[in-house]
Amino acid sequence: MSAAPMFRLLGGCLIFGFTWASIGTVQVRLHVDAHFDGIELFRFCLKPFKRLSVPQYGECPLGERTVDLRLQEVADYTEIAIPDPVHVWPDRFALVVTTSSSSAGNATLSYAGPLSNGDGWRVANFSSDTTVLSGELRLKCASGRYGPRCNLACAETERYDCDENGAKKCKNGWTGLDCGKAICSTACQNGTCTAPEVCSCASGFRGARCEECIPLPGCQHGACRNGEPNTCQCEKGWKGLLCDYDLDYCSRASPCENGGLCMNGGPEQFTCQCPQGFSGDRCEIPSGADPCHQEGICSNGKSF
Repeated sequence: MSAAPMFRLLGGCLIFGFTWASIGTVQVRLHVDAHFDGIELFRFCLKPFKRLSVPQYGECPLGERTVDLRLQEVADYTEIAIPDPVHVWPDRFALVVTTSSSSAGNATLSYAGPLSNGDGWRVANFSSDTTVLSGELRLKCASGRYGPRCNLACAETERYDCDENGAKKCKNGWTGLDCGKAICSTACQNGTCTAPEVCSCASGFRGARCEECIPLPGCQHGACRNGEPNTCQCEKGWKGLLCDYDLDYCSRASPCENGGLCMNGGPEQFTCQCPQGFSGDRCEIPSGADPCHQEGICSNGKSF
């Protein structure tokens, strides 16, 4: 037995569809009532409509299919995949139906007219000189296709949605052509807005808005010079490539004791001017004191 056809008989209706991946699906419902009890075969031919001619079966550039009603197995409705002959649905088309019956022979019926996406089911009467077959047709665009002829492409992304007409509608945080420009409510100072409220910083900068310059690695008491990365401009009182030499040791360390006056020398260097009654590098020795213990011999100087 042949494989089950990709059609469905439901409530006296023959239902099927022609499908093109780049366009959509033409769905067909034909009312097969008692008047057509003797029909054994249906042939369907889909073609562009040409004025001044009566549609005949002939060549079927948009697709064709045969339904054998004598088969015992009838599958659920399935759409018939057709190799894409075109990428835009024609303004008008013709669907030619040829019926075959062992008792009554063959008959050719046709419908010609417009069919647009969004029209819903359109009543279609397939007629010949002697017979009328009623049904409905509708066009449904494939996913990502829009417009009356399914000729507008729009595939939703993280940046935009598609409206009912296939126009791109930017999501929050995106703007510009094809919604390709991210929006940052506060401008990126030294970088680029690459996603909504996200700044991608240029080399040498950091921070939520790339507002912070990155100084020379190891810079201890300084910052970038004039906003230039990889530099180290020392704070007041510091010196050196990495601003790690203290020029104001007196203020920070207060090394002089007993009221001695501290005077900065070089980096980490100082001199104490001691008040009367004290001596020593830090004015730590009271006058008259014997700094030498255990019978040591004392001599004047700054070291003991």
